[in-house]
Amino acid sequence: MFTTVCSISMFVFLSSFSQCTDKSSLQDEAPVAFGDVYYQYRAQAVRDLESSFTLVIPIKEDLPSNITLDSVYFKGKSAKLQITTNKDKVYFAKFITKPAHNEDIILSSDMADERKNKLPEPPVKMPFELEPNECIISYTQDGITKYFKIKGITQRRLKDVPMSSKNKP
Repeated sequence: MFTTVCSISMFVFLSSFSQCTDKSSLQDEAPVAFGDVYYQYRAQAVRDLESSFTLVIPIKEDLPSNITLDSVYFKGKSAKLQITTNKDKVYFAKFITKPAHNEDIILSSDMADERKNKLPEPPVKMPFELEPNECIISYTQDGITKYFKIKGITQRRLKDVPMSSKNKP
């Protein structure tokens, strides 16, 4: 009985200590100066296409050589950050809200057939609590993973592009 109580106490103590490490790596100061961060939903013209939105993170200066931006947590999802190929210093992350098409589900009286069904992906466990207009940037600095919270993220509409007609002069 004493061993069980000690084991449970040790587990609770260690688990509470390990949760503090995530919060302690949240930095107060940004690793680089960020511009106006925003997100845009992708226009979906066809029902079977995926639904997604893109988070755009412009930076105002070059990143120091010892810092690498890695990923972002936003709206209950996480994604890897990518950098644009043009001269602008803009990072972005694409979040898929609905896959392009649903695969057929095999329903059978034989369990071996049903094992071929693809399992749904479990939701991402968010290490931080965020407001709808906040994101967490994960980055490495000198090999150490750190996090920074960006607040005040806005949604921008996609520019309306008129459809052109081939019959017009």
